[in-house]
Amino acid sequence: MKWGADLVGERIAAKHAIKIRAALVQSVDSTAIVRDYLQTHPVVTEFMSHDRARARAWAIHAVKTDSKTLKNILSRLYAEMYSTGQASAEDYVYRTVKARKKSNLSINWDNWQPGNRAASALIAPSGGLKGLLDRADIVIKSINETSYDLLGTQLANGIAIGASSKQIAGMINDALGSTPRALVIARTEGSRASNAAAADTYNAMGISQWEWSATDPVNCDCVDNDGEIVEMGQEFPSGDLQPPAHPNCVCKVLPVVPDSVTLDSLQTYTEQSAPSDMTLGGIIGASQGFTDNANTDDGEGDSYATFAPPSVSNVKPLQSNSKRR
Repeated sequence: MKWGADLVGERIAAKHAIKIRAALVQSVDSTAIVRDYLQTHPVVTEFMSHDRARARAWAIHAVKTDSKTLKNILSRLYAEMYSTGQASAEDYVYRTVKARKKSNLSINWDNWQPGNRAASALIAPSGGLKGLLDRADIVIKSINETSYDLLGTQLANGIAIGASSKQIAGMINDALGSTPRALVIARTEGSRASNAAAADTYNAMGISQWEWSATDPVNCDCVDNDGEIVEMGQEFPSGDLQPPAHPNCVCKVLPVVPDSVTLDSLQTYTEQSAPSDMTLGGIIGASQGFTDNANTDDGEGDSYATFAPPSVSNVKPLQSNSKRR
């Protein structure tokens, strides 16, 4: 059975990827770009790599991107995935200390939505969410750097094959706003927010160690981290403090729950630190999605090029690992 929060994250990423795709295309005027570049009278040479490099250099100098819409979409994505990560972290800890013995309240992940949590978080962001929102421009800079590469490449490619201005503009739009690229951005930044929420939640609960959990231990680039336990704030074997370690990384960090974390201490967390929509007996609330069975890195330098991420059906549940304790 798949880990429910993973599928919630996939749904949120897919929803925002559609908006990200549109925002990437709208961030530039591809028709004007082609017109202006052709006015420089570019020459097609036998060295395509040089032609592409020349077009990319021109794009970086001459093309201005409008990223306001993209920034707004990222802000909402951060808020929704931060709320999801918080609920998932709370649910995991409560399950670990067997809170279900005293309450049958649990999250129905099939229907769970961030709802009012995300909206409230954006009104007064704090902790890891505030940090993500403050650093959103760094992420957008990385996205735009890749956009310039893609834009310049399509300019050179289009001219080399003798495409019309309209066709080249279409090639640029297709490259900038490709569905795989938009989904990679949504997944990666969603993972960044979810794991930031986990860090804030574990700290508030008095947990000091966590374990890297690769959602796909076989194919993930950071598989060497899978099952490793470190003090929060210390590096994992890859040198990363927490996921995501690379574009399209949807790994998570699980808490190592000490004996000092009890139902009593979690009740204190509920009263002092949890969002207002929490319910005693299980800090797993949200505005929607409850089932009561009785009567829940800053992104700098990331390259968001176009490559196909794994499909939702390939997301795997936690698997046994000899390094897990």
